[in-house]
Amino acid sequence: MSNVGEMLAKIQANRTDVKRVRPVVDASIEAIEDWGISKRTCTLYDYRTDGKNHFAGFKDRNGQTVAQHVRRLEPKGFTWVGERPAPMQLFGQHLGNQGHLIITEGEKDALCVRELLTVRESQKWVVVSIPDGVNSAVKSIKPHLSWVLGFESVRILFDTDMPGVEGARKVAELIGPKARIVTGLGEYKDAADAWLAGDKDTLKLAILQAKKHRPDGVVAAVDLMEQVLHPKIHRGFDFPWQGWNESTEGLKPGEVHMVAGGTGIGKSLFARSIGLRLCMNKVRVAYLGFEESTTTTYERMLSEAMGQAMYRRDEEWRVEHQDEIRAAAKGFAQNLFLIDKFGSDDFDVFIANVRHYVLNEQCSVVVLDHFSLLADGIDLRTDQRRAIDKAIKQIKELAMELQFTFIVVCHIARNNSGTTPAEEGGEPHIGLLKGSSSLGQIPDYIWMLQRNPNDKERNNLTHCWLKKNRVKGEVGMKCMLEFNINTCQFTETHEGVTAI
Repeated sequence: MSNVGEMLAKIQANRTDVKRVRPVVDASIEAIEDWGISKRTCTLYDYRTDGKNHFAGFKDRNGQTVAQHVRRLEPKGFTWVGERPAPMQLFGQHLGNQGHLIITEGEKDALCVRELLTVRESQKWVVVSIPDGVNSAVKSIKPHLSWVLGFESVRILFDTDMPGVEGARKVAELIGPKARIVTGLGEYKDAADAWLAGDKDTLKLAILQAKKHRPDGVVAAVDLMEQVLHPKIHRGFDFPWQGWNESTEGLKPGEVHMVAGGTGIGKSLFARSIGLRLCMNKVRVAYLGFEESTTTTYERMLSEAMGQAMYRRDEEWRVEHQDEIRAAAKGFAQNLFLIDKFGSDDFDVFIANVRHYVLNEQCSVVVLDHFSLLADGIDLRTDQRRAIDKAIKQIKELAMELQFTFIVVCHIARNNSGTTPAEEGGEPHIGLLKGSSSLGQIPDYIWMLQRNPNDKERNNLTHCWLKKNRVKGEVGMKCMLEFNINTCQFTETHEGVTAI
């Protein structure tokens, strides 16, 4: 038995250890009657059959068939014979390089679409298919991109399942403005399915009406009018303080608010107070306090809710006042979710955790206290500044994707410019954000806290500076908050408030 004969015997036996051999199989070219494909079309594409197998011919640049994609009919299966050139040409690529191009997902689809065309249409259209699966579509087309771009337009006619839709999108982005994705097949899985059902009209109309591909993120302003007239969100959840709300219109989905300040300024006090008040207003909050235990966070929130520093009380007092403590907890605890972990050693795990809080626990606001501990978990083998850039960018992208609000607490670096350090009452500024300039570029709002611990009379008074306001543009000192260590609560004043 010849090498070719041995190979075909293995194909029939459904064996997978078939090695490519030369020459390719010299089967006959005939009409594929059960597909409705004429002998003329099979001749154009060098599509052969021996009654048990179909052989789709793939040619080299000289027009010679050098490899065949073998479709085994019973039992169904695929293999290759011949020697696949690198790069592999598209099936049917030898049929022209002008007019309009249609790229299908398989040889069967290409034959059916070509059969659909009239004699006149066939002079203006070239139909090809990718040689391998849809997941390799971009890889298959890229070496022949200059050939593809030589056509006036390119229709991408892949299967209507999810891999086909995603593959068509990726190919369209590779091709650019000439690309059009065929989407009007209705109930049919692919072009061959429509052709075999005899629905020529649907198939042809879908090809002719294919719309130009618009890359992700490109939006025509005229499409936004209804959203502008009927916004889903007029304002967000309220902060506890009027000065903050007037400047920001609250915490809205998709936004990132940064709260920054020097060491010891009281950033966690502010973050916990924001989280507590949101929970008391029935907003579900994930408070990720990586620098303190969950019991510490809970006790401090309970203290503020009760208006007294219960976290400083002993067990005897707590037992005596347990009804009061439990009553305070009922006002917010059911809406609060914490994390029992100090620091974060894996940023991907952190992102997965946030997804859980938002999607599974239905949290509308996530508070990260603080970013510096999260940044410490970024692989030090990488460029840490770039890693921090990527991290804050992913935080913003996640907030927009899942439509929740992210509050990020961040340290600022020590001021070495000769002016008063923020830890001693100096005014902080965005340039001091610790880690990367992206920390000042990505957030929608940046609040910076200024407090002078050396002021004996008002050392618990914090100036709240809004240093960045992407939405309204209004910045400046928006309020002053004085913390009462006995009641564990803030009192707001607008004395000396400025706006820019």
